[in-house]
Amino acid sequence: MVKDGNTEEHQEDKEEKRDIEKELEEMKDKYLRLLAEFDNFKKREEKERIRLSDVVKANVIKDFLPILDDLQKALENSRQHQSKITEGIELVVKKFNDILKNKGVKEIKTQGEVFNPHYHEALQVRQSDECPPNLILETLEKGYMYKDILIRPARVVVSAEKEGIEKNEGGK
Repeated sequence: MVKDGNTEEHQEDKEEKRDIEKELEEMKDKYLRLLAEFDNFKKREEKERIRLSDVVKANVIKDFLPILDDLQKALENSRQHQSKITEGIELVVKKFNDILKNKGVKEIKTQGEVFNPHYHEALQVRQSDECPPNLILETLEKGYMYKDILIRPARVVVSAEKEGIEKNEGGK
């Protein structure tokens, strides 16, 4: 009988050991999953931090764009006189454009492009028989992108179909 009691205790010890090992494996699995979730959380937070930093940079760059616009207008106006002022303004505009380029700022293409409301702002519409509708005819202010962030849309003049008496009479 003593052997039977020891065998039962021994059997219970084995079962208890298996239960503890099973619980340990479950806890280990939970720990590894939690560790992986935390690692993913850190990666998401880092991406969000970088994105937020990019938005802040884009807003700072946006503040400087009116200065660039004014310098470019002054440069265009001063070419009539071909003075040293022109050379100075050209140098400043070139340096400013180089800085923007080095910081990852890109100018939005406009000339000959089809109007895209995500990148362009139509300030004027000109009727034309010579151009297809929604073609950008003129750039009034350049637009800029920083990575995938629109800093400022390009302000443009867009073509539209010419509407006239002939068109209305032809449709009757």
